Formats: sequence, structure tokens, C-alpha cells
Amino acid sequence: MSNNYLDLPTANLEIEEKVPEDKAKKIADSIAFSVWGEKIACGVSFPVSDEKGEAVAHVFPYFCNSTRFPQHKEIFDEVERLRSENEKISQDQKHSKEDLKPNLSKFIGSFGSIYVSATKKGFPVIRISHFLHPYFLIGKVAKNQAKRYLKDENVKLKKYYFLGPHKEFFEFASKKNRILIHAKTLRPEKPEIVFASKPSLDSLKSKQEIKDVWKQIEDSKLSLIDVDEISQTHTLKLIANYELIPVINWTYWCVPTAYMMVFGFWDNAAKSKGYATIGGYGRLIDYWFEHPSSGNNVPNMLDEMIDPTLSPPTWRAGFNYDYNFSVQNQKATAANYWLWKTIKAIIDSGKPFVWSVPGGAVSRIDGKVVGGRHAMTAFGYHILNLFGHSFRFVVVYNTWGAINGVGDPSQQYDEYHYSYCDGIGRVLPGAGTNGDHAIIISPDGDETLQVSKQSQIVWYVWGNKIANTTISFSADGGNNWSPIVNALKTKIGWNSYTWTPNKTTQKARIRIQCYTNSKDLIAADGSQTNFKIS
Repeated sequence: MSNNYLDLPTANLEIEEKVPEDKAKKIADSIAFSVWGEKIACGVSFPVSDEKGEAVAHVFPYFCNSTRFPQHKEIFDEVERLRSENEKISQDQKHSKEDLKPNLSKFIGSFGSIYVSATKKGFPVIRISHFLHPYFLIGKVAKNQAKRYLKDENVKLKKYYFLGPHKEFFEFASKKNRILIHAKTLRPEKPEIVFASKPSLDSLKSKQEIKDVWKQIEDSKLSLIDVDEISQTHTLKLIANYELIPVINWTYWCVPTAYMMVFGFWDNAAKSKGYATIGGYGRLIDYWFEHPSSGNNVPNMLDEMIDPTLSPPTWRAGFNYDYNFSVQNQKATAANYWLWKTIKAIIDSGKPFVWSVPGGAVSRIDGKVVGGRHAMTAFGYHILNLFGHSFRFVVVYNTWGAINGVGDPSQQYDEYHYSYCDGIGRVLPGAGTNGDHAIIISPDGDETLQVSKQSQIVWYVWGNKIANTTISFSADGGNNWSPIVNALKTKIGWNSYTWTPNKTTQKARIRIQCYTNSKDLIAADGSQTNFKIS
């Protein structure tokens, strides 16, 4: 099938132990029904390929809360329209680029996808995606990228590759050449480099377990589950206060981004939870800023973990995770069921962790091209008991959020089959600050203040060691700071300071730094995002 915007990808369907597409759809429909409810509409499926071009899975796209899947033209047009509106707003000094972003995010988040294996050599369901598939979201942008790289206006989408979690590529070809475009970064990659570095996913799978699963599915005759059975078949467990995990877009690379989300869980506050915090672990994050190289909103701790002056940026020698935090790594194999029991126990105890999978960026070691790993932040698990089998998934923030300016980091919510795990990193909290902590209440981002008009800076303090506070202002998204007031006497509970802004900016931020009587910095916080002074 093709349309005026982008051809659907193809794959070689003459494969061993092939799963008929109609059977794959019944599996996908049952999973989608359990996850999104009965009011869903399935669009035209398309295959994704392995490195040989053979079908590895069928992608079934869904539109939630609707009985009709939109025509492809409608989806492409709506993404383009909403993206264009956002670009206009970002150029309009009277508005914040945040003003219409929820409209685009809401549209993107009203879709989902189920990846069902095209062969009985793999687990039946390998991924549940909770947002618009990259084919619709950035397919046109990827095609334009391919045109520039191949220097040819006549390029066509040939295949879409799935080489493991977070290693998905568009393949575009001209008459003379072809190029792969990464489905998240939009980075061009040469096929011979990507395919040479593909890690072996077969080594992560138990052939007997896969065989047993497909037999159970065959025996069940693929009957759809009854609506009354959903509560018994659907187990979604997310850690308590998972909203405290700051969703950060990929910065430097996946590992520091994933760990930064985990550390942020221990030092963050959620307004939706009544300013809930995980007590006793303040001062991991002192403030937030717009990262100069990427434009992403990140905590300052990221640049404490990483030395950005080196090329490429590298972990700082001797970085010991403040307050004696430590990291414990474990290797996943088929023999230990890919750490499923450990993963479940960590989530049940209410802690996030770093989940590692094959299929990360390629690198060169001793002159050889090798495949990397990809790190994600895990904060839940999902069990679906269908067809006599427990489908098990790890719920993650995948560390890639906004795609080429489309959408935002909230699109990181994803689920992958647990067998893709090749290791985990557990963050073990240390001593903390014994309950002495402070968070800024306002301005915390997205507000609009008036120049030469009094405004209130409000923050809240726990513990009895904080004696005074220094308040600073940034006009450039948190990259440079100037003091507003020093050593302001501070009490337990609510504190405020009357401030009169004296300059206009679209990227204003406030930072508080709280000290003891002996002038030790014991707590700090800053505006989560930019606010405006007009």
C-alpha cells in the first residue's frame, strides 16, 4: 500500500515458521483490548525487518477512543499542522512555545502500536508503544534527510528495521544507493556499519520457552478475551510516586540520561502529589538549566557526572554519587530468566533502576565495529495473562523523547518484552541529608511575570539545620546566575521573598541555595522550566 506521503515499508515474508498475519492481528487485538479498552481502531499493519530484510515482526497501529483509524493523509496532515503551529508560537515573543505543545502531545499520545512476531522463533509480542509510530510522526522528515544525504529527490522508503529495542531504522533508496535513518535521532547510518554491529538477540532467548508459548496460543484458538476478564488478566505495576522521576531527553548519551532520571527520583518534588518528595536525599540536584549543546532541560547534576570538556564527553573520574550513593550491576541471561524475578522485586519495593538492552549506538574498539547497549529508566512491569500464557513487559522511559522537535519527552513511556534485558543497574541510596531539604514553589516554570512589578518567590523548607537562603536569577535558561539576595534568614516551612524583576526575558529561572549557620550548603532547588518576564 502507498499514499501521497510515504510508502509503507516492505519485508521478505518467505520466512521459517511464519506466523500468518491474520493470526498475528488476533494476538495484537487481544493485547490492545487489554491495554487500551474496547474502543480502539486498528490501522493497516506493516512489517519490520531484521538485518537480512526478513520480516521479524508486524506492527499494528491503533487509534484509541475511536472506532475509525484515520486515513494516513489525515495523520500526516495533523502532525504537520500542529508542528507548524508550535514553530509559529516559538517565534512569537508574546507566547511561550509551551502554549500549544499539549495539543501536539495529546494527538501523538492518542495512538499506540503492538509489535507481534512474524515468526514462531521469537516471543509473540515484543513491544507495546503508547504513542504515534515514527512512520507517521517523522517518516516525512526522515525521507527529506535521506534526500539530502543521497543527493537525490527520487528516494523511496523500502524497509523499516527492528534490530532490538531502540535500534530501529528507516531504509530509503535511490536508483544508485541506499541509507538508513535512525527512527529516533534521524542520524544517517551506512547499512554495512549498522548490520555489522547488530548484537545477537538469539542468544538472549530460550527456544523451548518460545516453543511452549506458541503451543499455548495454538491450543487457545486465539479467542478474544471477555471484557469481564480484564481485571484478572491485566496487571500493571508502577512504583509509587513514579511522577517524581524527571523525564529527561537524551543528553550526552543514554547511560547518563537514564541514571540522571533515577537520581532525580530521589531528589524531586511533584506538585500533583502535594509536593511529595522521597525524604532525606536532597542536594543531588541543585537546579535545572537548558543544556547549551542540546537545548534539553536537564539537572545540573548531569554535568557533575560527565566532563563535557572531553571529546566525547566522559564520566568524571572519581564521581561517587553524592551522599555515598552506589550502583550495583547485574547481568541478565536466559539462565536467570533475564532477571525477571529481580526486576519484579525492585519495582515491588518502589524503586526505579536502569534497564540495559542490546541495540545501542555503534562504536569502534581496537579498530573493530561493535554493537553497543542501550540504557533506559525502568519504573514498572506489565503482565498480561492471555491465551494461557503470561506476557511480561518492562515499563520504561526510553531516554529518547522529542523527535526532531516533534512532541516532547513525555513520549518516552514504552514497554518491551522482558527477554530483551541484558543487564540492570540498581542505584542504592546512601546517607542523604537526614530530612533537611528545600524545594522552590514559585516561580517554577511557565509563569508570566511583569517587569517593574512586585512578585513573590516562594519555597518550602524541611528540617532544622537550614538557617538562611541565597536567591539567584538567570535570564538565559539557567546557564548564568546573578544574586537577588544573600543570606536571607529562613525558617522551617513556608518562606517567601518579594522581588521586582528589572529585565524582560523568555528564559527566566530562579534558584534557591540553603545554608546552615556554619555556611554549609545543605539544600538547593531551582525553577523546573523557564518562565517569562514581559
